[in-house]
Amino acid sequence: MPDMKEIMENWDIFLNEQLDTHQALDACPQQPVDLDTFLIAIEIASLDPAVQKEKLEQLKTQQDKVGKLNDIMGIVSLTAGIPALAASAGVALGATVVGIFANIINDVQQKKSDAKTKSLLSLLCIDHALLATIDNDIEKVYWSNSGIQQELEKYIAAARATPKPDPMPDFTQHLVTWLNSAGESPYAQQGTPGLDTDIVVRK
Repeated sequence: MPDMKEIMENWDIFLNEQLDTHQALDACPQQPVDLDTFLIAIEIASLDPAVQKEKLEQLKTQQDKVGKLNDIMGIVSLTAGIPALAASAGVALGATVVGIFANIINDVQQKKSDAKTKSLLSLLCIDHALLATIDNDIEKVYWSNSGIQQELEKYIAAARATPKPDPMPDFTQHLVTWLNSAGESPYAQQGTPGLDTDIVVRK
C-alpha cells in the first residue's frame, strides 16, 4: 500500500493537471437566442452594408431562417460598430465573438453601459454584476490564460457540425470557474481554501 508521502505527491500532480486544463464551455441556462442565430448575425454584421442587404434577402428565401430574421436583424443592429467586427476579415468566428465579449467588459468597466450593452450581455450570457467586480489586470490575465478562445472555437465547431440549433455558451460560468480555480487567477491565488468565499453565480 502506498505511503502517505506518495499519496500526497500524486494528489499534487493531479491538482496541477486539473489547473492546467482549460475549463470547457457549458450551455447558458437562459437562452434569448441560439448560438447558430447569433453566429449568422455576426457574420452578416461584419459585411459591407450593400452585401448585408443582399444576404438578408437570401435568408428570407430559406424557410428555416425566416422565423429567426427578426432576431438576426436585431443582433446585427446591436453589434454594428463594435471594433471586433471591423477587424474580423479573415479572423475565426471565435476570435470575433471573444473580441465582442472583451469590448463589452471594457464598456462596463469604463461605465459606458447603455441599453445596447445590457442587451448584448444578456445575449452572451454574461452577468453585469460579475464584470463590475473584476478590474483590468484580472481581465488581461483571463484573456491570456483561460483558453476562452480555444474553447469557443471548439464549441462553435461542434455546433456547426449538427443541423439542430445549439445553445449559447455560458461565458459567466466560464469566467467564475477560472477566477475561483485557475492557477493564473489573481483572485484564486489570494484566497485561503476553507476560509475565503468563492465567487458564485446567483441562481
